[in-house]
Amino acid sequence: MKNKLSHNELDEMARELFNYFLGLRVTYAYKDHTHNHIVSGFLVKVLGVPLFITAGHCLESLDKLLEDPNINNLSVEFVDQLGKEPKYRHAIPYTAHPDYRAHVGNETSLDMGIIPLPVSLQLQLERSNRDYIFEQGWTNSLKELKDDGYEDFILLGIPSDSIAPSVEGRLNFEYRAFKIEMLEEKPDGFISNTSADRYYAKIIGVDDLPNVNGMSGGPVFAVKKLNNEQWAFHLVGIQSGQGSQSKVISICPGSDYIQGIKDYLQRKAKGAA
Repeated sequence: MKNKLSHNELDEMARELFNYFLGLRVTYAYKDHTHNHIVSGFLVKVLGVPLFITAGHCLESLDKLLEDPNINNLSVEFVDQLGKEPKYRHAIPYTAHPDYRAHVGNETSLDMGIIPLPVSLQLQLERSNRDYIFEQGWTNSLKELKDDGYEDFILLGIPSDSIAPSVEGRLNFEYRAFKIEMLEEKPDGFISNTSADRYYAKIIGVDDLPNVNGMSGGPVFAVKKLNNEQWAFHLVGIQSGQGSQSKVISICPGSDYIQGIKDYLQRKAKGAA
């Protein structure tokens, strides 16, 4: 299905949707070189609990860094610069111990990563008037959304190619919103068998994106304009992988995440997570 959003409409929707977006910055030293990576994700509330949601394989990669004896000076911080009324420009440190988060699966299964938000971050997000996606905002299937008139789709994230240190030594990066076109069939270059469902899409309308590296965990939204000229949106899923073609992606359906998140929170409440 063709994406009909104009550039102005894409910019308009991006300003609204980025209020739900959050980045997790990972910095570490390896062989005398400093490396920076930002994990894309977004804010939700499930069973009343504020959460950061991303792709499971992103948190799996963080676990590997924590376990690697050759990695030094590893730090993890939440980056909050995109609220409608941002009050802070500094990052919020995050204790990256596995007990404080969970990931279920990876690119071959339900690619789900969960971080319950620290109280310090919750307070900062509240002061910046950040928004959370509630359960009713991401329970519908892609077919249900299309039947309801949703025809345009947007991917949010931070491409790795946009991350670079500035002259002052601070990290520069660029948040991006891309129009995507949902595909009816699985393209070549993806894992042949996964234990969880996937949607597939291609990024359209851009020439300055060599690949989608670093976009994993970014949310995919369906949007439509209502009769009163206001926009409605619904979370479709989470960007999970990319195919052999540089701008073709796989998406874990958001509706599949809900029960997994609830199970995690219930186990955590009982002290078993």
